[in-house]
Amino acid sequence: MITERDVRASLLDIAQDFSSRSGMSLSAIGVASVGDSKFLARVRDGYGFNIKTYQRVVDWIKSQHIAEAAG
Repeated sequence: MITERDVRASLLDIAQDFSSRSGMSLSAIGVASVGDSKFLARVRDGYGFNIKTYQRVVDWIKSQHIAEAAG
């Protein structure tokens, strides 16, 4: 069974991996993906979020990977 904790950890792992590879801060990723510089910090601190916002962040990061690969 997938828990809220699993989803939260997955989102943070994806964002932190992208941050490490791209040099973008988590704050900048939040602004670019969902227009909220504090979103990922709030996720890290245990605040709630919905699956649509999760998916927006994941989709934005995926689009950056695709753009990077296309080069």
